[in-house]
Amino acid sequence: MITHIALSLIIGGLIPLTYACANDSTWVEVDNVVYGAKPDQRGPIGGGAAYANIFTSGDYTVEDLDGLIKALSRSKIGDVVFIPGETEIDLTSRILIEQIILEVPEGVTLAGNRGYNGSKGALVRSDVLNTPVMISATGPNVRITGLRIQGPNSKRYSDHHSRAFGFGGKGKEYYYKFPNSRGIQTEFSHLEVDNCDISSFSHAGIYLIKGNDHHIHHNFIHHCQYMGLGYGICLNKSFSVIEYNIFN
Repeated sequence: MITHIALSLIIGGLIPLTYACANDSTWVEVDNVVYGAKPDQRGPIGGGAAYANIFTSGDYTVEDLDGLIKALSRSKIGDVVFIPGETEIDLTSRILIEQIILEVPEGVTLAGNRGYNGSKGALVRSDVLNTPVMISATGPNVRITGLRIQGPNSKRYSDHHSRAFGFGGKGKEYYYKFPNSRGIQTEFSHLEVDNCDISSFSHAGIYLIKGNDHHIHHNFIHHCQYMGLGYGICLNKSFSVIEYNIFN
């Protein structure tokens, strides 16, 4: 269940209005009343430049996939695993051959520095259409912040959907023969995902299967648009606060 959600709005008009300088496309003020989605003290809606809580170091600093896997396996509650700058970590071959999943243990933060001194943030990616999940929070109180997380499928594939569900279509079984992809997934409580750029997942950018008190905020979530699925955030049996995100 979503307990609270705040989305950005695009507002325009022909009358004189007072616009916010932080992000003038998401809110306006008229007669001291705010309309739309106003950024808070943590930074702009969608995160990035001027976000307040950016990591620039960690208990482990890694720049390749093997180092990342090793650091996550050794990390303990309270540790930060940090991927610096605009490092690119490509999971494609390991997912295709080994079905690898990046597992973030209980109480661990996986961080990049998106927005710091103009950084786009480290990129974690997969080009395999069958990417069941890239990053799994395997315990409670996990945080994923400041990263670009890019999946393999930014397309709609509307023709495939029509063949499955159009007049005389082949149905659900045919539809699900085409592989799905997910970015971040958990069955545990208190997952926080913030200041991330999450894109191109056919099922969901973030999949909250179970757990309570998830907090998904200040992310840019886009191009998760596979027809019939394509959720930026998907909830099953979970309770979440979702706020200050941009969905496109």
